[in-house]
Amino acid sequence: GLNSCTTSVTTDFFKRFNRMPKWVQDLTPGASAIERTSRELQFSRILTLILGAVVSVMACFVGQLGSIIEITNKLVNSFAGPMAAVFLLGMLTRKSEASGAFWGLLIGSVLTSYFIFFSDISFLWFGPVGLSTTLIVGYSISQLRGGPPTDRTDLVFQISSS
Repeated sequence: GLNSCTTSVTTDFFKRFNRMPKWVQDLTPGASAIERTSRELQFSRILTLILGAVVSVMACFVGQLGSIIEITNKLVNSFAGPMAAVFLLGMLTRKSEASGAFWGLLIGSVLTSYFIFFSDISFLWFGPVGLSTTLIVGYSISQLRGGPPTDRTDLVFQISSS
């Protein structure tokens, strides 16, 4: 797991945004691909060591977060409810707009996070809170902006009477 995380961080962030450390980039113009790969490997090993230390420290405190079911449900529902609502907005309504979906997602996620950290309600309610908040806010903002409904009725779910 640590190697996968390290590879992902190195490839997706450091290499993509050209943010490799200076000692990895500082090669003479005639340096071979083997030398560059060797330095990237050294960097990956150091990053794996750092991630391993961070994960080990975090593992010491995981017992204070509750049972594994509660922790998983909190993490999943903080994103799943609002994301499902954005999907439903696009699938069930013709008047949803990107800005309404964005603000609904943002407010739904913030409210869900508030309930996760500062509320005593059951962890089973986090998903429905995020879903309903995102639906209401997203659709309301889309209605207030007053854009025309989409002509692409093939993109919106319809119940046929035949």
